[in-house]
Formats: sequence, structure tokens, C-alpha cells
Amino acid sequence: MEKLDQKEKKFVATYSRVSTSAQEVQETIENQTMALKEYAGENNLEVVQEYKDEGWSGDILARPKLDQLRQDAKKDIWDAVLIYDPDRLARRYSYQELVMDELKEAGIEVIFVTISTPKNSEEKILYGVRGLFAEYERAKIAERFRLGKVSRVKNGHILLTEGPFGYNYILNKGKKGNPDYVPGHLEVNKREAKIVKDIFTWVADEGLTVRGIVRRLRELGIQPRKSKRGVWNTSTLCTLLRKETYIGTAYWNVSYVGSPMPSVILSLKDGKYRADPFFMKEPKPTDAEIQKFANEVISWSGDGSNGYPPVVAWKYALNLIYSGNIDSAKKYVDLAWKNNSPGEFKTKEGFWNELNEQIGESLYYTDLEDYFNL
Repeated sequence: MEKLDQKEKKFVATYSRVSTSAQEVQETIENQTMALKEYAGENNLEVVQEYKDEGWSGDILARPKLDQLRQDAKKDIWDAVLIYDPDRLARRYSYQELVMDELKEAGIEVIFVTISTPKNSEEKILYGVRGLFAEYERAKIAERFRLGKVSRVKNGHILLTEGPFGYNYILNKGKKGNPDYVPGHLEVNKREAKIVKDIFTWVADEGLTVRGIVRRLRELGIQPRKSKRGVWNTSTLCTLLRKETYIGTAYWNVSYVGSPMPSVILSLKDGKYRADPFFMKEPKPTDAEIQKFANEVISWSGDGSNGYPPVVAWKYALNLIYSGNIDSAKKYVDLAWKNNSPGEFKTKEGFWNELNEQIGESLYYTDLEDYFNL
């Protein structure tokens, strides 16, 4: 653990991060906080602000508390930022450098507990080499895990953390290669399975709409597995009705978390897979739901100093358009847009034009343009 030269007291902010809920359970973030406070006490540093990103990956920079820290760095609230280790700031060396340079330009010193912050060219080179080796090791481990998962999927195993509604996911039992080994698998949850069967019956036999299903479930007092309000969401039911798990088909590695790309459902037509607007169509969101999307974009962008619009703005707009709700997408952009934004698109019209150009270049544009009036 590095020690600073004892000089006049500095006011510092601390930043800590854990990437998974498992780490949170193990109180890793609290351990980081304790280590930071102990280091501050030993080095004449006074902690005046704490920033904690719980459950956020270090492979992305778009983290709520890190964004807030970067904005506050310009407000002359504290003199330095205290971080336990460079990988708590970011997993990628390039991201570490980007944030550290940004803080340095704002006159903010970056202090790490585990290593000394590079002060000259030689130390910076050594720090860079250390970061690159760490990044290489992480990439190698991640690739080993990925190949292991690919092998399991090709052998017919299901990779899940939780079973879809109607099933319980049973974790691996025993050690692979041993006679008592049982791979992870799904088991029918009888109570939930009956609800799933009822939902499909209401649609197939009674022609009930998704919102009609929501009302009936509420009337029957049937709650979803996870909901703070105990109310079924229309998007959850749309996903349930399209889930091929109920006919014995499972997929893996077909989507990316945080991607701005919209969901596209394909059907085989005339020997080719094409976007199927019939299955992609979703109910028109309520005004309250649209406002919620807009509020999330506004909160992510903060004061706009990190550029506007954020990735999440594209995601919501594209998902609304690709679900057949182009009018709702326009209303959402009106609500979410910030005037005189510092980003690439100075006007709302510029952003909307770019959005239309991107849709026009999509592989699925010709499949959807007439049905969705694109």
C-alpha cells in the first residue's frame, strides 16, 4: 500500500465499484470503502464525497456515479479522487487513461491505494504495460469462459441464471465427469405453468389482447414473479407469448446487453429469413411509459457535458419504431431532447434525420417500411 508524503490536508472524493450482485452480497464495496477511509486517515486526506457504482461493469464508462464524479470534478468541490485500484476505475487501460486525463485537465489529482499514480514518462510507461498485461489476462480468461459456454451449448445444455416464467432453473449438481454429475436444466413450475397455459388459451381461444390479459390477471389477483407493484407489464407478456422455450426450443448468445439495436424477429419466407412485422408489433405505450423513457434519458445525460444524446436515447427510439409505434417515438424524442446540447446533434431535427438514415440503411427496412409506415 503506497503512502503519500505528509503535506497539508487535501479534500478528496472516493470512488468504488463492484460489477455483480454477488460481489455486493459479499460486501466487496464496503471493503473497498473501509480501505479507502483507512488510507485517507493515514495520509492526511479528508473524505468529503463518496461515489459508489454497485452492479456496474468496468468495461463501460457509462456508469451513473462515475458520470456524476466527472461532472463534479469541474465544480471545485474536492482536490483529488481516491480509488482503491485502477481496475475499479475501469477494466480497460484506454478508459483509465481517458478519465485520468480528463480529471487532470480539471486540476484533480488521482490517487490509488494499491499503486502510486505515475508522475513521469517512465512511470507512465510502466503503468501502461501493467494495464495492458492485466487487460490481456482478462481477455484470455473471458475467452476461455466463452469457449466453455459454446461447448456446453453445442452439447445441448441450457445456460441460464433463472428459468423463464413457468419453469425453475436447477443448477449444476456434482462435478463434471463424475457419475453423479447433473447439468443445469429446467423443471416445470406447476403453479406458473398453469398461468402460462391460461394466457395462451385466452389469446388463442378468446382473442384477448395483451392489455386484456393484463386486466384479467389483475382481476384474478395473479402477480408476476418479479414486480415491486405486483402488476404485469405489457412488454413482459409480449416476450412470454413469443418465447419458444414453451415449444422446446432455447437460444443462447442472440442478443447483447446495452446494445442500441432494436429487437428484430425473423420468419422464414420464400426460402429467406425476413423481419416479421406481425410478431414485432407491440401495443402503443401509454403517455406515462413514454415519459418514463424520456426521464431515464435525461437522467443518464446529466448536465450534457459528456455529450448528448446517450446510447440509451437511440435504444428507446429504435425499439419504439421497430415495434410499430413511430408516433410514440416522435413524442418520446420531443420529451427527451435537450436544447443547445453539446453533443454531435445540435438540434432535435438533426438527431431524427440521422435516426431515419440509420433505419433506411437497415437490412430489414424493405420488410418493415410499408407495415410500419417508415
